[in-house]
Amino acid sequence: MQQIEQSTPMPFPLHALDYGSRRRLRELATPGEAYDFQIAAPHLDGLKPLINTTSNSAILSKTRENGITLYFNGKRWRDFTGDNFYIIRHSLTVKKLSLADAQNMSHHLSLKGCDISIGECQVTSSFLDAISVIADSGITNLTFNIECKFDSSVTPEYVCKKFKKLKNLKFKNDCPFKRNWIDAFVDADMADIESICFENVTTDILDIKQEKLVELFKKQINGFRLTLQLDWGSNASDVKRHQDRLFTRPFKECHELLVTTQNFNLNKTALIGSEDCFIVYEFCEHEL
Repeated sequence: MQQIEQSTPMPFPLHALDYGSRRRLRELATPGEAYDFQIAAPHLDGLKPLINTTSNSAILSKTRENGITLYFNGKRWRDFTGDNFYIIRHSLTVKKLSLADAQNMSHHLSLKGCDISIGECQVTSSFLDAISVIADSGITNLTFNIECKFDSSVTPEYVCKKFKKLKNLKFKNDCPFKRNWIDAFVDADMADIESICFENVTTDILDIKQEKLVELFKKQINGFRLTLQLDWGSNASDVKRHQDRLFTRPFKECHELLVTTQNFNLNKTALIGSEDCFIVYEFCEHEL
């Protein structure tokens, strides 16, 4: 059977539409689509009105009454019907949203900034699809806060493909990939990642092979940082045993670093420790 060739969509100039057609297009468009039309053609009649509210940062959360509230500019916004459309310029925190909530909010909310934090959500690939629509594909800093639950469809490779500009990835409540986390990150195409951070993890995260750790570091850009912040219940002797096994050549212990881990000029590094103090290991690739 002869295959039918799929045609490529052709751009259509909005000014070629008459006023009535533009009005009809406006009626059929979602608030987000209408906003894009108005940005593309701000002086054309027939594509308005649109209620547009802007803020630098915001919190989007499920309420006790099972509604959704957007907190920004010192106010609470709860009207996500009609033409209401909200623009966040810098950062967005998402809490307790379901997949259906995230999909609905993608019609009324756009994050133009680069930072998003997700907490107390059931994180699936479909959920991240909806979040990526809200985030306008420009996310560089992605944080998963407390009480996020991940299903098997969420892998490091999927996260990096969905957020193509991602630079900094943080998990603030343990590691969702458990014992095979190192394999998952080695297999992922994440060559542009600058930092991966796991907080409140147990010593189980150190139960990996050194050759896999070396493989992970070899794939990363210069300046890459892996941070493993252990919980307070970690056994010191277990931690020392894993450190002695994992961070031998080509790793080199640099020094102990107090909480300020942001501003130091090293090559690829691993930070292991607690909230108070980290030991820094530099990855010396030339010694391989």
